[in-house]
Amino acid sequence: MSNFRHIPRLSIFKRNMLKKDRQQIWVLCLFVLTISSVAIAGSVSNMLKVKTMILKPEPFNISITSIAKVNPNRQVQIIAQVSGIVSKTHSDVGQRAYKGQILAIIDPTDYKLELEDAKAALLISQAELKSVKKKYERAKGLVAQKLITQEKYEGRETAYLSTHATVQRKKIAVKIASLTLKKTIIRAPFTGQIGSRKIEKDQFIEPGTQLFTMVDLMKVRFKSSVLENDYVHFCKDDLVNIRVEAFPGRSFKGRIDRIGIIADSKSGTFSIDVIIDNPDLEIKSGFTARVTITALQKSDLILNSENSVLYLQIPALFPSYVSY
Repeated sequence: MSNFRHIPRLSIFKRNMLKKDRQQIWVLCLFVLTISSVAIAGSVSNMLKVKTMILKPEPFNISITSIAKVNPNRQVQIIAQVSGIVSKTHSDVGQRAYKGQILAIIDPTDYKLELEDAKAALLISQAELKSVKKKYERAKGLVAQKLITQEKYEGRETAYLSTHATVQRKKIAVKIASLTLKKTIIRAPFTGQIGSRKIEKDQFIEPGTQLFTMVDLMKVRFKSSVLENDYVHFCKDDLVNIRVEAFPGRSFKGRIDRIGIIADSKSGTFSIDVIIDNPDLEIKSGFTARVTITALQKSDLILNSENSVLYLQIPALFPSYVSY
């Protein structure tokens, strides 16, 4: 009996064929891997063509700069309240006036006479009241004793009440005449400067005539306008720097006094009122200034351009963009 197994010739053939198929599959896989590697390498080389930069802390601020006109802290028009002839003027344009100081006087002669007449009428009414009151008091006792009729008592009571009311009206007339006389003296409503004078001595004026313009320049105001996107960043504590064109090279520190809460219907902007101290009165109303309001100021922020951020979307793995 032979020691070797009998192997059919057909089995050997199949094995040779399988061996060749495996070799072809490996070659195909290597080819695909090679092509994929080349394609990926090309894509990667294209993706890596970027510029690099070193990020360093940089100063950053949110601010607005606007051109504004200087306005007085306060400004009022002083109007005549009585008619008459201007007898005296005590102030002129540009002069400083203190609260209560006399600026002009309207001839008070007629108003003094009216006051004296009102006082005389009051004295007469008061004398009548004393007489009527005595009769009324006496009538109360007599009617209680039934010595006079009820009708006569009521007549004296009515006379007393009527005369008492007349006295009250006369008192009011005296007060009105006194107040009217005081209005002939034109006084400064607050401490400030005379911005304009509209009257002259011996001029006849009517109630409502403009006499003076009074301004307060110890503090001056500026009005800035900001868009709604900037408006949300500002508050009263923000830094304010002002440069007045009349004083090149100089800057003034200001503060926010008021922040508007209603947008302008035409421009859609919000107003911000800035105020600065002006003790030397060197800044005049109407000057042009450049107002800069800084809402945020940082010196150590690392800023990165939005264009330097790359976005990659892999739909099979991530439904949204992933940034690098």
